[in-house]
Formats: sequence, C-alpha cells, structure tokens
Amino acid sequence: VEEGDREVEIQGEGFLEIDGMVPLVTVGGDAVTVSAVGGCTDLEAMGHTARSCTTLTVTLPQQRVTSASEPEVVVTNPAPAGCAGSASAVLARVPPPMITDVQPPAACNDGGPQTLTLSGTGFLVVDGTAPTVALDGTALDPSGVVPQDCTAGTLAGVPVETCTTLEITFVTADASPPEVVVSVTNPDPAGCSSTWSEPIPLADPPTVDSVEPALVCTEDGARTLVLRGTNFLRIGGADPVVTIGGAATTTGAVAGCTQDTIGTVSVERCTEITITAPQGSLAPGEPEVVVTNPAPIACSGSSTTVLDVPPALTLTGAVPAGFCTVGGDQTVEIRGTGFLEIDGTPPTVLLEGNPYPVAGLTDCTALTVAGMTVQSCDGVQVTIPSGSLTSSDVPVTVVNPSPSDCGETATGILTLVVPPSITSVTPAAVCENVDYTLTIAGQDIAPGAVVTLVDPATGSRYPASSVSVTGGTSADATWSAGSVPPGSYDLEVDNGGGCTDQVAGVVDVKPEPFVFFVDPPEVYNGIPYQITVYTSGLDGPTSSVEIIDTQGTATPLVASTAPGQFNRIFAELPAGLPAGDYDVRVTSDIGCVGTLPAGLTLTDTVTVALDSIAPSYVSPTQRTAVTIHATDPIPMGQVGFVDTPRAYLSPNPQQAGVFAAALRAVVHVDDG
Repeated sequence: VEEGDREVEIQGEGFLEIDGMVPLVTVGGDAVTVSAVGGCTDLEAMGHTARSCTTLTVTLPQQRVTSASEPEVVVTNPAPAGCAGSASAVLARVPPPMITDVQPPAACNDGGPQTLTLSGTGFLVVDGTAPTVALDGTALDPSGVVPQDCTAGTLAGVPVETCTTLEITFVTADASPPEVVVSVTNPDPAGCSSTWSEPIPLADPPTVDSVEPALVCTEDGARTLVLRGTNFLRIGGADPVVTIGGAATTTGAVAGCTQDTIGTVSVERCTEITITAPQGSLAPGEPEVVVTNPAPIACSGSSTTVLDVPPALTLTGAVPAGFCTVGGDQTVEIRGTGFLEIDGTPPTVLLEGNPYPVAGLTDCTALTVAGMTVQSCDGVQVTIPSGSLTSSDVPVTVVNPSPSDCGETATGILTLVVPPSITSVTPAAVCENVDYTLTIAGQDIAPGAVVTLVDPATGSRYPASSVSVTGGTSADATWSAGSVPPGSYDLEVDNGGGCTDQVAGVVDVKPEPFVFFVDPPEVYNGIPYQITVYTSGLDGPTSSVEIIDTQGTATPLVASTAPGQFNRIFAELPAGLPAGDYDVRVTSDIGCVGTLPAGLTLTDTVTVALDSIAPSYVSPTQRTAVTIHATDPIPMGQVGFVDTPRAYLSPNPQQAGVFAAALRAVVHVDDG
C-alpha cells in the first residue's frame, strides 16, 4: 500500500447490510472504507431490510510500510445487530522492494548475454513466482531472473520467500544504448516495484585493430608487442589484461589515454597497450588476441586477424649430409621447418658461426600477415666454397629475419667428409627377384653415404633402398627385389659433396631361372625315372631341384647338369611318390629361384595294352632292336599305342640308383 490505495476483498459469512448500512471494517485498528458487498442473500427482519453477505470490498489507504505485518481485520455489523467478528493472518502488508546496489555498475555492449547482480530488500517470491525485472520498461524473460539469499516464510497463508539478491541475465543486443533503467516489481498480490536510481551504462568493449609487429616468434625468447585499438580502460590504476591464444602476457604500459566516466565509474580510455609475451608461450597459427578491461567494467574484445605466429623453426638435416674436402664449391640444402622469407628477405645461415649467402628456398607456403609478404619454407639452400669449412661436424645456425628474429642451431646434420675407399664387395652375384644386401668393406665410409649400382654400358644408376654404415669401414646396402635389371654392375659409394669411390664389374645381378619344360611331363609313379628339366637364364650349376605337391610339400630330387649345358638339368625321380600334379622348382647356386607350375604329373594307373617284347633276351653290351606288341584286340578300359609312344626298360626287381631307361628311335607300326 506504500505506492497507493489498494482494494482488497474480505471473504467470510454473516456480513449484514441493514437498511442500506454496511458493516464497519477496521484493519489494524484503522477504519477502512467498504466500497461494495457481494454474495448477499435477503433476510426476513421485522421493520428492516436486511441481507447476509459473504464478501466485502474495502479500500486500504496508501501508507508507508517498513516491515511485513499481518494486521487484525475486524468486521462489525451495523445496528441493531451490532455483532463483530475478527481474524488475523488473513491479510499481510509488505514494504515495496528496494534496490540498493547493482554490480557491476555497467554492462558490456557486446551484443551477448550479460549478468548483473541486484542487491536490496523486499524481493518477494510469492507462491513460487519470482519478481519481474524490467529494462527500460520491458520485462525480462523469467528464466533470466534468479532470486538468491532468500528466507522462506508464510504471509496471510501464502508461501513467500523474502530475498535480498536478484541475479539477472539479459542480451545487450536487445537493449537500447547508451544506458538502461532497471526496475523490480514483486508478483501479485504484493505488486509493489522499485527502480534503481542510476541508469546502467552499456559500455562498448575493447576493439583490437592491430598488433605491432604482426608476426612474432617466442621460441627462443620473450617478445614485446604493441596493441592498438579503442576502449582500452584503466580503472583505479588497474590495467587491461591481454591473452594471446589463451596464454597470459604481462602488460607493460598503457598509452593514448583520456579521462572519462562510465556511469558512476571514473576511467581512463586508452588506445595503446604494450605487452610482453613469455618465451615459448605462443603456438603457430593466427591466435586470438583478447583484451579484458579491469573490474568493475570487465568487458572483453578480441581479434584473430591481427597477429601471426609462424611455424616453429627446426633443423632436421642437410642434403647432401656430407661436404667433401676435395670437391669444388657445392650447394647444400638445410632441411627443417619455419624458414621465413619476409618481404623478400631470406633467413640468415651460419656455418661454423660464419654467414653464407642463401641460394634459394624450397617447399614454401605463403602466410597471411598484415602489412607483410611472408612465406614459410622447409628448405634453405646455401653455396659453400671449397675449403671454407674445417669442422668434421659442422654447426649449422638459421636465423629468421626481423621481426621474427628466431634462430636455431644444430649439429650432427652436416659433416665434413673425405672420399671413401672400397676394398671389397660381397657377394659377387645376387638374384634379381629377391631382396639382397651387399656388404662393402673399405675406409672412410661416411654415415649417410649413398651406395649405387651403375650400369657401365648405359650409365643407369640404381641406388640402394637402405644403407647401414658401421665404424666407417663397412656398409650394408640393400636393394628390393626387381629394382635392378639383370646384368654386370659397377658399385659406387658417395659420401656426399662429390666424395666418391667406384669399383668396376664387382656385382652380377642374375636373372630369375625360367623353367619352361619337363621331359617327360607325365610319368608312371611305380618305377624310378630320370627326368630332364629345361630352363633358361642359368649360367652356373643348380643348387637344388624340387617337386612340390598341391599341399605345398616339397620333395628334393638328386640333380645334375649336362656338361657345359647349365640350362639342361637331369633329375632323379624315385618310385612311389603320390600321384598328382607337381610344381617344379629350380634354385641356382646363388639362390635364384624359378618355378614351373604343374610342370610334372605322376600317375598310378597303367592303361596301355602291352602284350609282349621280342626278343625277350638281349646283350647288355650290344645295341639290339626289339619289337613291342600291343594286345589285340585292345581290352576294355585300355588303349593302344599312339603315333609317337615312349618306351622304357625298368629293372625287375628294382635296384637302388638304377632308373628306367628310355629306348631310342622308337617307331610306331600301325598293323590295322
């Protein structure tokens, strides 16, 4: 009632209206005006007009209320009835809400959500309904009003929480700069309101327009940067805080300041901040630069386009890794990351502490840097005059140009080498169709040496896929199968920078044996045979001949070659092997392997209708012609002779080491 007269309805029964006279109502001992009666029923009364009513509408006059109270309500019926009734705890008078403070005293006008804390008294939550908070007369969404510091109770039978704090959240994009008026209204039936005496300023956040320098490297030291923009605030001697990519920096100085006030807060509004970024604090990329003003107006502003941190400067190697002491001027490429060219200025390269001119940059990627043309490269080339280096392990230093200024030094990537000396290469022959390793013995073989097979006829070069050097006196060089065609090769060891040694004709790469025929291709497994295996590509004896069944089981055969004919191999096939198809595999004396798939078939079935041979006795020392007869007629399930049959004599009984002998000059005579 502090804000004006309030009309309330008293509910009950037996409220009498007699001859137009209404009951007398007092609230807390003070008479109030009855403006209406309701719920009335006519009564029979001698000499009077009377009604019994259930509601009385009264007007409570405006008055100051300093604390909540539940005054006694007394209703006295008019004469001649004159009876009275009273009740307590049916009506409560509460003071209006009072805002005593708002923190922070200003909100950031950044278009996003902002939170303010309203302190005061008399903020009521009535039956679960919180007060309404309005900005410039527009009510906030109820979800943005959170009562805090509340005491629960009951007034006039209604659950009520009396709170001293309201936390409100609103979106500044929905507000009207440069300031907003905050008011609080308690929910009905209390309904009183309060307006904060000071409009809340909407403070513009900082803007970051530029950073100088726009390219910075902190890998080898702290760096000083100057930020320029607007709304950098100093408040009570406190400076803005700057983070870069989430990393803290140290504010050194704030400049370009003018005195100003934001609401009730005195500030210095500045345009320049000098900061120090600690060593190693900035990761490569375009980090977010964030400026946060000090409390109580802790607005933040940021930019991701004003600063670039280049890739880390690393040194990983040199190509070639060795610089020859007896060569002429040579170009060496230092490999790594983060070699910068800024506005046409390349990095500085120092060898043994002395600068060497940059001949070129390789593998470069452009960087987007405000006001600069920058590229980051993975290779930098320098020309080294003969005789200018003296260290066996040359210290290499690369320093990027200003404003980056980062540098890196490495050892173990560039060595001063002498020419190697080769004394032997083993083995002398290898197979083209398998991986193979050559062992080179000698002197002064440098780590990282390149070993190459060189075709003396064509000059074609075939470098090893890997080289392992031991103690400078031995190297194992490996080539993958099929990487070098068959032939005779020279071998070269290159320590780098032109330091090489080459020996002629020390390695033969042998072709894979080509197995193309087995004679006979099909034989009876009941007797031992000598088969002939025909190949090409062999220039020496075989190491082994094997037949392999369909399950992968290999059976070695005793084999020999015809004199001077390495590609014609005699193999002894024992009796009793399982019938079926067999692959024939030939391995040369140096391990080269050739296979004829299903090149030999063994059968355990004899189907030729053989009847007789005449004569049945012959001389073991004289050539003798014999006649072999087939059964006539041919029995069912057997076959006769074909046009070019083969005939064999096998010992009976079989004798160890004695094989079936093929008869020569067999002629088929068809008697039919």
